[in-house]
Order: sequence, then structure tokens, then C-alpha cells
Amino acid sequence: MCGIAGRLNFRSSAPVDPTVLGGMGDLLAHRGPDGEGLWHAGAVGLAHQRLAVIDLSDPARQPMTGEDPRVWAVLNGELYNFRKL
Repeated sequence: MCGIAGRLNFRSSAPVDPTVLGGMGDLLAHRGPDGEGLWHAGAVGLAHQRLAVIDLSDPARQPMTGEDPRVWAVLNGELYNFRKL
């Protein structure tokens, strides 16, 4: 199962320290040995440790964004009917 972590400096609005964020991800390395990813912008940061079960492609790497580059996400789970969708 993947490992996910995040940080929001809500009160101070201080930028997230990428070293601290990376350390958070490192603590979850045992949850996903197939890859890792970090994203941070201002007071928000996301970390992900990947366990690739079905989709091993680079587009499945996380954190990920979609059509709106202002929205980023990390998630855990599988869509078992993904082929049908």
C-alpha cells in the first residue's frame, strides 16, 4: 500500500521546507518501494511513496495534477474496473 504525507502551514503561511517534506516521505519508504514524489508550492506540500501494482507507467506517478495545474493530489487505492472506464 502506498504511503502519503502532506503539510500545510496554515497559521504562518510559511513556505514548506522541502527537506522536512522529503524526510516525511522517507519515513514512509517501506510503504512503497517503486517510486517517490514530492510537490510543494508556498505553504502546501505533498509527499508520496509508490507501490506500483497495476499501472507502472510514469503518468501514474504522484503527486499528480490534471487539467488545472493549480490542483495537485496524492491518493491511495486502485480502480479495479479501470479498463472499462
